[in-house]
Amino acid sequence: MNADGTIVEVDIGALAQNVMQDANHRFVSDTEKAAWNGAYEQATGYTDQKIAALINGAPSTLDTLKEIADAMAENEEVVDALEAAMGTKANQSELDTHTGNNTVHITATERQSWNSKQTTTGNTANNTVTFTSGDATNPTAWTDVALLTSGEKHSSLFAKISTMFKNVRYLYKLLGTGSIPAALGTDIIAALNKLNTNLNGKAPASHTHAWGAITGKPSTFTPSSHTHDDRYYTESEVNTRINNVKIKRKTVTKSINGDYVTFSRAETGIPEAAYILDINIMRSETYGYHFVIGHGTDSGGTTFAYLDGAVSANVQFHIHYAII
Repeated sequence: MNADGTIVEVDIGALAQNVMQDANHRFVSDTEKAAWNGAYEQATGYTDQKIAALINGAPSTLDTLKEIADAMAENEEVVDALEAAMGTKANQSELDTHTGNNTVHITATERQSWNSKQTTTGNTANNTVTFTSGDATNPTAWTDVALLTSGEKHSSLFAKISTMFKNVRYLYKLLGTGSIPAALGTDIIAALNKLNTNLNGKAPASHTHAWGAITGKPSTFTPSSHTHDDRYYTESEVNTRINNVKIKRKTVTKSINGDYVTFSRAETGIPEAAYILDINIMRSETYGYHFVIGHGTDSGGTTFAYLDGAVSANVQFHIHYAII
């Protein structure tokens, strides 16, 4: 091209024949040219990729640094606000310290546990409580329950409530299932009030009083009207019988060998209606000094006697009896 802008036609082929290699200039081989062309294409592609990533779909009006600079100049207040906000952000060290703080962050297990917690205003219809129950199907005694206090755990509250239910069951068991007598009222409260009124001023059946402490008693006690049949004696009959009582003695000799002896009424001659009063042994040098320690009469009328020791001899007995 000339200085005036005109183009001069040149024969490139003729000029190429005059190009020579020297120490500072050399020809490029086809292999080198292919390698350089490949490197160029790779560099161009990489550069285009990075520029596209930098633009990242930005509109065509803001896809160059100049366009961005111009936009920032036109919106200085917005830029200042962004810079101020960015100035309050944590640096990498502060971020690492924060993310590593196990006190302000929760684990997945903690999150799961917290997710199942009940809110202060939520519905507790499906919540469960683990506690030691004091309830019983067939309670046999009353159990005292401590007062409910503020701040107690649900397990403590439900344990107390379950014991209260057990006490209610025990009271119901004591009341029974029978109907309340009509005379006592229509309900338990009325019945208890009626019983309390009826028992007012009454003493227990087991109480006692000294004779002198009893007031208002009569000076004499007239017997109630009654009759006596032939099983009873009148005073005159008793006096007659006492006056006719006769005490008699019968001496009987018995051969015995031991410490026991019997007497029939036939061998003693004592009447059947007579009462045996006592039996004594007549002392004798022959069989020693013994005495009767007990006697009686069986249902057949046979009289028997026990001696204080064994005797083997003919022994004389004195039998005292009474005839009325």
